Amino acid sequence: RVWRGHAARRRLGARWRGELLDAAEENRYDRLLFMFTNFGAWAAAEADDDGNNALHRAARGAAKRTLKLCLRMGMDANLYNGHGRTPLHLAVRSARAPQRDAVAAYLAGHGAWLEAPDYDG
Repeated sequence: RVWRGHAARRRLGARWRGELLDAAEENRYDRLLFMFTNFGAWAAAEADDDGNNALHRAARGAAKRTLKLCLRMGMDANLYNGHGRTPLHLAVRSARAPQRDAVAAYLAGHGAWLEAPDYDG
């Protein structure tokens, strides 16, 4: 399979890819905005080895501020990762309970398919 981000991975390199995805998951808004501004579409298409892009990582980290930024950048709220999970799947599985509910509700209100199956059904 070819995931979005493989071309960008060659372009940005492992260091930048890790920094971008960590910034999304850790809710470091200013850093993520800087990277989107400087790398543009390449950064938005970047994904890790599991197919998680910045939106997936923000959802997994229940990082609402960076999640909003990712959606404003045009990232797809229904994009599947390498394990067949959408950002909404990752948000509801997040260990950060108080933020998890707010992030899941935000995704649902911004086009996330509530009945999207994952690869496990």
